[in-house]
Amino acid sequence: MSWVYFVILATFAWSITNVMDKFLVEKKVGRPLMLAILIRSLSLIPLLLILPFVGFSFPSIEFTGWIMLAGVFAAGGVIIFYKAIKIGEVSRTIPLFQFIPVFVLFLSFFLIGEVLGFSDYVGFVILVLGGLVISAKNISKVFRVEKVFWLVVVSSFLHAISYVIMKHVLSNIEYWNAFIVFWAFQGMIILSLLGLPSIRKQAKFYMKALALRDKTVILLDSAISILAFIFNYFAISLGPVTLVEAAGNIQLVFIFLLALFLTKFFPNVLEERFDRGAVMQKATGTALIIMGVLLTQLF
Repeated sequence: MSWVYFVILATFAWSITNVMDKFLVEKKVGRPLMLAILIRSLSLIPLLLILPFVGFSFPSIEFTGWIMLAGVFAAGGVIIFYKAIKIGEVSRTIPLFQFIPVFVLFLSFFLIGEVLGFSDYVGFVILVLGGLVISAKNISKVFRVEKVFWLVVVSSFLHAISYVIMKHVLSNIEYWNAFIVFWAFQGMIILSLLGLPSIRKQAKFYMKALALRDKTVILLDSAISILAFIFNYFAISLGPVTLVEAAGNIQLVFIFLLALFLTKFFPNVLEERFDRGAVMQKATGTALIIMGVLLTQLF
């Protein structure tokens, strides 16, 4: 099966969790980092549930070390990302994550020798361009060099290293052995933040303050999130990590469509303004992303 099908599944799942995250942060959990800690903690539950069904066994010491290193980089990227959106606008931080596929492009070439065909490189450029067109409201403001810019660049670089390391691991060992160790170790790193008194105090507050319905939404968010990561790493195991990460911009298309649907029919959950110019901009970006995917698959 082509890697692009798993990318589509992953990005669709992530678009759902993005909407849920936005709803939770704006109306239930005011601190993004705290929401991340809650979601990553709860995502260990479905991981434990699938453990008996996948024939898990620990990888060799060498590959366990690589996986743990990837987990450190990924967790660092997540923590720095939430620091970025705390001090900056989300509308300015998200477009900057187009640095991830660019970093992956160079790192995968130099570290694991991944080389693409000409049409793949053209498709890569179009995919990244399409992502920028959809997500950027004002390019000059997005790329203004301030502290938030450097935070997102560092976060993107850490994520890129993690993806390239996991591509190396997944090319050599069984998928579930790699993914389970990676997810569990990354989750433990993020959970370790609860050792900080201020973070632990916030966690206790929200666990008491949140209604059962809100906790259920967070649990559902966690389950869908881990599904997205499972699909994404399946894609990485099957295809070039450079194209997998660039094709992740399909997520922006799903988010746009979901936002349109919810604004129209469920404005109490999510309401965004869509003027004619914004719709044309996102439609253009969508067309570019579709064109980029087709180039990587048909030529």
